Amino acid sequence: MVRSTLVVLLLLLGGCRHRDPEGTPAPADAPKEDVTLLVRNHHWLDINIYMMHGNLRQRLGTVTGASERTFTIPWSRLTGQIGLQLIADPVGQSGVLTEEVNAVRPGSVVEWTIESALRQSSIAVY
Repeated sequence: MVRSTLVVLLLLLGGCRHRDPEGTPAPADAPKEDVTLLVRNHHWLDINIYMMHGNLRQRLGTVTGASERTFTIPWSRLTGQIGLQLIADPVGQSGVLTEEVNAVRPGSVVEWTIESALRQSSIAVY
């Protein structure tokens, strides 16, 4: 009797777990969604892309001239920060472009278009 009651109780508790649309159980401590950074480089030079994390400058990668590249930034790297600070550093040219993005949320897509004249660059968050 006790064993059957325990089995019924376990079945009821198992049915109460949240499931995603495909029916697989969601982990209790599911990580937050990552932020996607899409960089469109309209500049003729390769550009190194950095992210500031506190006072630490972390390199995300390089976007070659006249191309685009997507970077994934784990949400855990952004928690506790006011916003996302990005730096574009053209290879072989003095001067950098710095952008501060304050509207970033888990799962956001940040599109950064870097122009030949750096000051004409634009950024959008979706």
